[in-house]
Amino acid sequence: HNWGPTKFLDLGLFGHNSNGKDGPASRSYNQLYVRLQTEKEYERWIVRLGFQLSYLYDLDKNQRNLQEYVGPFALRLSWIQLHESWIDKSEFAVQATTGGKFGDRIRKGGYQFSWSFRLGNIDVVPAFYLQYYVGYAETLLNYDERVNEFRAGLMF
Repeated sequence: HNWGPTKFLDLGLFGHNSNGKDGPASRSYNQLYVRLQTEKEYERWIVRLGFQLSYLYDLDKNQRNLQEYVGPFALRLSWIQLHESWIDKSEFAVQATTGGKFGDRIRKGGYQFSWSFRLGNIDVVPAFYLQYYVGYAETLLNYDERVNEFRAGLMF
């Protein structure tokens, strides 16, 4: 359905996030969320903006202070290439998440920068992927530790 500039609206009544471990290493929570996305197409690019509002519940007993680091707000901005070039089908994205139960702990959130692309005129199925994350809650096991992580790989 097209609601003007809104590309989609997603309501999640039960979202589960877990690290899949048992015992003291177990970390999990459930969430309610509302996610919306809008985009604007230009001649050579699509600019996409997404926003998510969530409410966490049923926090694992090993992480009662998780909401200090995983807040209710997430914002994602991405640029998607439409023109052909030596780097093709490129997408650059920036995502910011807040910390604090009410999103009031900006320094306890996290930022992720990612870039996926294919080499032009080769039409290789996997895309190359680069990602940099700085902040908290990058993983559930070490959600309360500030990290700087860089990753590179293939995306299928």
